[in-house]
Amino acid sequence: KRISVTCDTVEEYKAEQRAALEASNEQTIAYELEAAIWDALVSQCVVSEYPKDMVEEQYEVLESMFSNLLDLYPLDDLVKSYFGIDADTYVSNVIKQALAADAIAEAEGIEVTPEEYQTYLEEYAFQYGYEDTAEFENKVGKETLERNFINREVGAFLLENRAK
Repeated sequence: KRISVTCDTVEEYKAEQRAALEASNEQTIAYELEAAIWDALVSQCVVSEYPKDMVEEQYEVLESMFSNLLDLYPLDDLVKSYFGIDADTYVSNVIKQALAADAIAEAEGIEVTPEEYQTYLEEYAFQYGYEDTAEFENKVGKETLERNFINREVGAFLLENRAK
């Protein structure tokens, strides 16, 4: 009886599964380490005045994220249950991270080329179930996507250049 399309023996199957688990573990470790680096960075950031447009944008993102539940629960309760912090703290942390990412990107010359943008756009659209990248870009917004892609690049930079 066949248990795998790619493996002919139990040993091959075990090796395939081991390799998949190791790759998954490495991705999880890298993700958790990057998140810890961002958390440490954000906790050290001081913002004298939050840009009003960024604050409004982040609240709109939260309201969109929880739109189907806002009739049942207050936004702050939803944010607390999902992220473990109140909405104001969440918004301020997102903005701190964005401002820090912008500063690091500028200082280190980190940019997203049009080709990289297109690749990221295709990846994100696929992840969110969109076949049409233009539809996804229109729904999310080019500015938001560009910010996400810069954060991704800066996160990779921070991970690569962390103190070990």
